[in-house]
Amino acid sequence: MLLGVFPIFVVAQTDSLKTDSVVVNPLDSVISKDALKSKVEYKARDSIRFDLKTQQIFLFGESEVHYEDLELKAEEIESDLDSNIVTARGKLDSTDKFYGEPFFKQGEKEFFAHEIKYNFNSKKGLISDVKTQEGEGYIHGNKIYKNPDNILYIKNGKYTTCNLAEPHYHFGATKLKIIPNDKIITGPADLFIEGTPTPLAIPFGFFPNTPKQKSGIIIPLPGESQQLGFFMLNGGYYLY
Repeated sequence: MLLGVFPIFVVAQTDSLKTDSVVVNPLDSVISKDALKSKVEYKARDSIRFDLKTQQIFLFGESEVHYEDLELKAEEIESDLDSNIVTARGKLDSTDKFYGEPFFKQGEKEFFAHEIKYNFNSKKGLISDVKTQEGEGYIHGNKIYKNPDNILYIKNGKYTTCNLAEPHYHFGATKLKIIPNDKIITGPADLFIEGTPTPLAIPFGFFPNTPKQKSGIIIPLPGESQQLGFFMLNGGYYLY
């Protein structure tokens, strides 16, 4: 495991099972004003490589990066010390299937994604092909932009209460916005069942996303059962 503060120099010692890394910090006088003030911890099963020329760190095999309340895991991770951007991705196996795809956790927020880029300084992130849970629902997105306030802007997203990787039903919208512990807002959205669009569409979507109780309109949610088939239930108005 590697512990350090950007910028850093790394001396790696490798054996056939794991990589241990030793950190040598440069003099304070040569540390950039943009250097991170908290320690960054690295861990990789196979190896850790530091490129002096490009100022990049490469982690291979069940890699992990920990910074403040952020936890990032993936099969491969690279970190650019100049830009303070970390990139995580999975790897293709012999059958052309990805494994070790990224897992991102910051505070109570968790993502499973195909690729994650995150800037330690700005706390902004770009996440590709993501799945995350919001309250009682699940969000799937083609692209997610995360701002420093943890507000999420999603392109080509799905909202569903089905927890499968490919949900049986969902509302599909080209744009979604998630405000943590508040609400989920969508543009025009269509109801899809088994991947097929239905005639049911809404001009916009507003889904409460807060643990607090309050009065308001309850959006009916789709579901599936052996008795009812596909259905819409629990719509109405809640008076707190």
